[in-house]
Parts: sequence; C-alpha cells; structure tokens
Amino acid sequence: YRLFDAVGRNLDFTCLDMAGQKTFQTLWSTVLAGQEWHGEFCNRRRDGGLFWEHATVSPLKDKTGAITHFIAVKEDITVRRSYEERLLRQANYDDLTGLPNRVLMLDRLDQAIAVAHRNDTLAALLYIDLDQFKNVNDTLGHVAGDRLLKEASSRLAECTREGDTLARMGGDEFVIILPGITSGRAAQKVAERVVTLFNQPFHLEGQDNFVTASLGITLFPGDGADGQVLLRNADLAMYKAKDLGRNGYHFFTQEINARMQARLALEGKLRGAVGRDELLLHYQPIIGLEANAPVALEALMRWRQPDGGLLMPGHFISLAEEVGLIKDMGDWVVATACRDLHALIGSSASTLRMAVNVSPRQLQVEGFGAYVARQLSEYALSPDCLELEITESVLMDDTPETAVNLKQLCDLGVRLSIDDFGTGYSSLGYLQRYPFDTLKIDRSFVSAALDNPNAGRLVETIIGMAHGLGLEVIAEGVETIEQLTFLRDRACDNVQGFLFSHAIPPEELPAKLDSDFTAPRYQTEPA
Repeated sequence: YRLFDAVGRNLDFTCLDMAGQKTFQTLWSTVLAGQEWHGEFCNRRRDGGLFWEHATVSPLKDKTGAITHFIAVKEDITVRRSYEERLLRQANYDDLTGLPNRVLMLDRLDQAIAVAHRNDTLAALLYIDLDQFKNVNDTLGHVAGDRLLKEASSRLAECTREGDTLARMGGDEFVIILPGITSGRAAQKVAERVVTLFNQPFHLEGQDNFVTASLGITLFPGDGADGQVLLRNADLAMYKAKDLGRNGYHFFTQEINARMQARLALEGKLRGAVGRDELLLHYQPIIGLEANAPVALEALMRWRQPDGGLLMPGHFISLAEEVGLIKDMGDWVVATACRDLHALIGSSASTLRMAVNVSPRQLQVEGFGAYVARQLSEYALSPDCLELEITESVLMDDTPETAVNLKQLCDLGVRLSIDDFGTGYSSLGYLQRYPFDTLKIDRSFVSAALDNPNAGRLVETIIGMAHGLGLEVIAEGVETIEQLTFLRDRACDNVQGFLFSHAIPPEELPAKLDSDFTAPRYQTEPA
C-alpha cells in the first residue's frame, strides 16, 4: 500500500474478515492491559492477493504509565505458512487422487462413530478393492495405473453424498464412510452403485480395460465399537466378496469373524510345528498294473494334534503357503521322505520310487534344487528314485528362480510328474519346457469316468496323449474294481487309491509292500 492509502486508517484495515472478531477482541484486551500481543493474520494486498503476517503489537507508555501509542511489528510469513499447509496436506491427503488418506480417514471415522452414538443412528464403512488392478500396472505401466486410480476415485465420488468421506487407503484400496444412516440399506445402495459404475470399462492407452470392484461393508455399532475393529471387519468382508467371485459386495458377518479367528489360531499353532516334531509322513503305494506290484510311494503330510488326531494337508497347506511357512515344511518333507526311502530299500536292489508333492512357492525359493541334491547325496539315493509332483500352475510360472530350480533338478536326473492333470491350465505347449516323466490323472475324472461318458472319454484321451508324449500315467483315487478294470482296459500304467491301500505310517510299509496286490479289497478308511 502507498503512504496515502494507509495513513489515518485503522491498523486492521488489511485484515480479512476471516480473522474473526474474537481475535481482535483478544488483541485489544491484551494491549490495553499493558501487555504485548503476538498472533497471525491473513491479509489482503492492495492488488487483491493474500498474504500471511505474524504481528507483535506492543503498548507504548508515557512517564506516568499511561498508554499513548501502539506499535505493530509485522513479518510476512506467507512462505512459511504455505510450507506448513503443504505438510499438513501431505499428512492428511493422498498426493495422487487428492482424497483423504488413512490418517484423516480414521479421524473422520471416529467422528462418524461419535455422531452415530450421540444421535442413536448408524454409521457404515465400505472397504473397496479394485479387482485385477495389478494386471493394468503389469501390462500398461504405472503411469496408466495412476490414471486409472484417478478415474476410479472420480467414479467413487459419484456414489457419495455431502458429509460422506471418500478416502484412499493406499494402492488400489479405498474407503467410504457413511455417517448418520438409519439402516444397512443405505450402505447397500452405495455398494450397488459402485459395482454398477465399475462395470464400465476404463479407457487407457487407446483400449478398454475392465477393472471391477469388490466391497466389504460394516455397520456401527453392530459390527464393531471402534474404528479399527470396523476397518478390520470390513476388510474381511471384502475378501469374502472376492472369494465369491469378485465384482460384488458382502456385509460382515460373525461367521466371517469366526472363520478368521480360527484361521489365526491355526496359523499360531502351525508356526513351529516342524520344530516341535508335530509333522509326520504317511505313504500310499502306487501300483504298476503290468506287474500288479508297487512301483512307487507317495509321501503325504500329516499334522499331529494335541489330542492325538491327525490333520490332513488340505486343512493347512494353503495357509502355510500364504504365511510363508511352506519352505521349512517342504524342506522337511523332502528330507524325511529321502530318509524313509533309504531305510526302506536298505541295501536291496529295489527300484521303488518316492513321489513328493512340491508347492509352487517352494520352487520360487532360490536354492531348492541344490537342497534336493544334498538330501539325495546324504541318503545315498539315485536321483531317479525321487519323483517331484508339481501342479500345472508351475508351468505358467515365469519367475527366474522356478526355471533355475527345475533345470537343476532335471540336470540332476530327478523325475518330474504333473499332478492333478486336467484341473488347471492344461496347456500342452508348456509340456515342452521340461522333460516330464509322469502324468497323474485327477481323482475327480476317475470317479466320474464310469457314470459320465464324457469323463470316460476324457480319461481315455489323456492316457493316449500321455503315452504319445512318452509319459507314464498314474490314475489316483481308484476305489472300486470297476474303476480299476476301466483303467486297465485303457492301458493306464499305474494306479493308486483306497482299493489297494490308504496312506500308512512308514513302520507299516514293509508288511504292506509284501502283501498280494493282485486281488485288492475295498478300503473303508476315510480320505
């Protein structure tokens, strides 16, 4: 301001009304009491621009102590305030989408809970995860992924009302908070709107990309008394929606909670199971139909429970893979199976093989092939005595560690078997990657072969194809004479199942292997 713009005007003529009367009342009451006042104001420049100032206002007194004048010393702190505001925004908002981040979301959630508690209403939390978003990043790059996230946040904003909170949790996860609702139907309507909007394609890099949304919904107070519990339960409900096929929503239920609590308890017990010597192997004979005699054993893991019962692998293997325990457990299986095979064949000239299931996660661990080689050496076993059963999903795995491990195992002379053939990708092109020795027909095809002509023809086709590729065939899950006859008539090489034997502990193997397998009896033991 020029001199004649300012002379004679009140000291606060540049201040915005936003400073408020209370601030000025405090200022004048302080300096009129003879004390110094410090504070900050937002002011308007002569050209209309805004700036922040820090002001120190002091009273000046004469010899008698009477206040005669006031002096104000002002400092332009616009740069500092701008920096502070940026820090505050960075602490509370997502840089990419401009939405509230997790920190601010939790504060808004606490506010919504307080309002619901005070007004005796409900509050809803919707946890949203984009389905297959990783595919966009992997194929189109992160720049395209960022554009998709911005577009996704815009679509989600269309589903909210004034007073609702839309926040980005990070990655491709978002949260919507609905305060002051009267029923779960309001949350359901929002969820349905989200699903509908995300069924429309995202146009990226000149092409349409479909990325749907899965949502989990929790309600206060029924699903949790505080924000952290609501958030956790909504996350669980979201994964339930994914389990049900994605592109949908699911309300949290106590059944979901009970399942998660059971899973956490199982995980806690599973950690350290190897060290506590709780794992053991049972072995199921694989019978060669040409000689009606065992040609191999399949090692099947069991987990001994405190009550003496045995938990089957279907109850804990997937969990072990998910939480990173499969390496130690898988290494233990290989070592134990090699030890038991060494003890079984002793110094005899037996050519009995040992089949061991290998998790795809194990093959992704660097050094697995070398570990298998050390176990074979320690127990003086020929590499072709060991057959590693891998699923078809491994054939789709392009990770370098998997390729290195499989090549090392092939070079060593270890046999490779494709397990559960026909239930996965079944891409014949992938069979060319490695020199497989054996193909196993899944039990589901064997059980249906007699009653379903299509299943029967499929089994016959698989056997013919495998033989054409020079592979031995094992049919698993053989439980009846009729199934055995069907497989024998179609030149299946080997079979295994309860018709011959269930899986038995190693100490029972010698007697079992000496028994007569030409006239098997149906076994009634459970799977």
